Amino acid sequence: MKAAAPDSPSALIDATGGREVLFFDLAEIERLNHVTRSVCTAQKHPFNPVMDLADKNAWDSGCIAPWAIRGAVYDKADGFFRIWYNGQQYGGGSGGVGIAISRDGVRWERPHVGIYENGGNRDNNIVLDVGWGCILLDEAETDPAKRYKALAFDWIAYSPDGMHWTPYTKVPMELREQQADPVAFIRDDQDPNPQRRFKYVFQYYGSPNKPGPDQVRFKGIAFSPDAIHWQGGEHNPILSPNESFENENHFLAYVPYKGHWLLLYECAWYAPDGTGKYGRYVGDIRLAHSRDGEQFARVCPHQSLIAKGQPQEWDGQFLVITDKAVIKDDTIYLYYAGMGTEWSSWPPQNQAPGTRGIDEKTGKAPTGKYCLRRMGLATLRVDGFTCMHVADEVSLGSFQTRPIALGAPEQTALTANLDRTRPGWSWLEVEALDADGQTVLPGYGRKECGPIASDSVRLPVTWAGRTLAELAGKTIRLRFNLYGATRLYSFHLGAVQPS
Repeated sequence: MKAAAPDSPSALIDATGGREVLFFDLAEIERLNHVTRSVCTAQKHPFNPVMDLADKNAWDSGCIAPWAIRGAVYDKADGFFRIWYNGQQYGGGSGGVGIAISRDGVRWERPHVGIYENGGNRDNNIVLDVGWGCILLDEAETDPAKRYKALAFDWIAYSPDGMHWTPYTKVPMELREQQADPVAFIRDDQDPNPQRRFKYVFQYYGSPNKPGPDQVRFKGIAFSPDAIHWQGGEHNPILSPNESFENENHFLAYVPYKGHWLLLYECAWYAPDGTGKYGRYVGDIRLAHSRDGEQFARVCPHQSLIAKGQPQEWDGQFLVITDKAVIKDDTIYLYYAGMGTEWSSWPPQNQAPGTRGIDEKTGKAPTGKYCLRRMGLATLRVDGFTCMHVADEVSLGSFQTRPIALGAPEQTALTANLDRTRPGWSWLEVEALDADGQTVLPGYGRKECGPIASDSVRLPVTWAGRTLAELAGKTIRLRFNLYGATRLYSFHLGAVQPS
């Protein structure tokens, strides 16, 4: 997993057609002064778990987890969020794949589907009888019966609504690696290569470079023009625990985002608390980034994107994120399964004394069979994966961009996505400099900009009422001066954006 090298720091930033700058690899930044980049911790919803366990007699009384079945979407056609999840009766009864729907992404309902029988009746929301798979909404699909697609291993199924599915059909999957589990399935319309329009992330086993189990999970990727004919990637693995401090990378979300590609990956380790052979399996969600969708680098790997809960909480041991981020308006919705500290059975041979369900012959227990699993929600503001801020968050600092080639006057509006401002304590000021970055251009200094102390996802930046339109066609640099606790998530040069 080696990220593609960014352009040379002296290279020109082409903003002639507009440009949005986010802070994943800092390729557009030339100089930092007491300013640092951080991964932003997503805000867990106060209603968590937003989908809790059903009645003790229901088919999903022990597990509601977007885990082995992975998919969460917002369908603009009918205004509903949809999520698919693995359900199971407590104690290991029969389960299935359920669907839940929501108008706001927070309050979920189990629709009556009536397809599969469970517990002697069809009064349930079970929509698939498979154990594994990833589900997407293909908004560009011209056949209404195939808007929803489910993929796993070497089969695909289709649905018009995410509830009623066709029989599974085989697909050719040309992979060098022996896939163990499906991880993510997405349609990627920002990739310029039509042969990579669909992407499938899977995991396979390999040897570790740390003490612990004798096999760990690596992530591979495959590409397809039509979601049917698949070719494995050339740079697998795209994520490996051997390249960082963690013991394991389990599942992940694969997120094309504004010309970048992100992995929201599970980072797991064995806490040496005497549990089983290796220790207690613990994990949270962290961030990796790519500029080509295949070669990734971890971003501030010491910082969590979604933190696990406290030991006594329902998600206090480890998290499993679904395979997609759902983006609606100015909010990024991240759904995950949470496990509490009663979990102790990964890998299956890592058993604590007295674990329920251990097979006397093998010494293993069905993974998670007696562990309650619930669904949670964490959110970020738009562009809120990372931010720039003063290192100590109380004093002041600045950063300066590489040279920026401005376009026509109508493409020079500058907006900033920022928060945690407070008049007199925390604010932003922006300066426009010449191409060499040595001289502040007349009328574009801090004094003319004045303190920007308003929180917004797209706040216009002006200098005594002037925009950068007067500098159209020129090459400039920008210097962002941050004060106090202000956080800057992105800035945009281009046409005026709606507020």
